[in-house]
Amino acid sequence: VASVLSVLLAAGVYLLLSRGLAIATPLYVIGCLTTAAVSCVATLTPVLPDGNPVPPGFPLLTIPMHLIAGLMAAVVVPAVVLVGVKRSR
Repeated sequence: VASVLSVLLAAGVYLLLSRGLAIATPLYVIGCLTTAAVSCVATLTPVLPDGNPVPPGFPLLTIPMHLIAGLMAAVVVPAVVLVGVKRSR
C-alpha cells in the first residue's frame, strides 16, 4: 500500500511540475531516482524507528521494494502521461 501511495503522490508532483515547467520530465525522473536512492540508505540503519534492532535480512527485503517503487514512479508515470497526450491529439 505504501509503495502504491508513494507512486500516486509522485504522479501528483509530476502533474504540478508539468503545468509550470518546460523541463518537468527530466526534473521529475532525477527527483524520483534520487528519492529512491536516499530512501534505500534509511533501510541500512541498525535500529528500527521504535528502537528494536532490525531483523536479519531486512535490507535485502526493503531495498528492492524502495527501488522498484522509485523506478515505477520514474518510468511509468511519464510514460502514461505521454500516451495520454498522444491519444488526445
